[in-house]
Amino acid sequence: MVELVVVICVILIVSAIALPSVMRAWKSYELTSAATQIANTLKWTRSDAIKHNKTTNCIVQFANGALGEDVNGNLNLDPGEAQVALSGGLVLLASGEVPDPGTMGYASAPQVPTEPIGFDSRGAVVGANGQAVSVLYVGLDGAPEYGFRAVTLLPSGNTQVWTATPGGNWYSVY
Repeated sequence: MVELVVVICVILIVSAIALPSVMRAWKSYELTSAATQIANTLKWTRSDAIKHNKTTNCIVQFANGALGEDVNGNLNLDPGEAQVALSGGLVLLASGEVPDPGTMGYASAPQVPTEPIGFDSRGAVVGANGQAVSVLYVGLDGAPEYGFRAVTLLPSGNTQVWTATPGGNWYSVY
């Protein structure tokens, strides 16, 4: 009986030591997964613009952390249109809430899009967002200690996912 109690105590102590590392890894996974979903939505919208040979928009709703392809062209995310909605405390952040985007290596700092992101029939970004590199930042609401992710969109339509620690530099994930 004493041996059983000792083994249970050892298991509890090891679990208490490992739990913070496991939680940090889980939050990191959630951030990377959300950034990947955002990048995939942008890629999907771009692909549809090329496939249908027409300008297609990706709508970004910062207030509720959602984005998706505007299939019917009404500049709104409607039921039935493919959408990604961030959940579990994940939010889209403004550029002032994240580390310096200058460390991403672009000639000018990426800009958070101010209007729907449009792709022309060749897959290039159109409108005001097509003039510079656009970026969508993802973080955990009120928990900057877990770091940040960013999805950059080049004027050519290519995307890249980045990671940064609080106050640190940005590094390319893929």
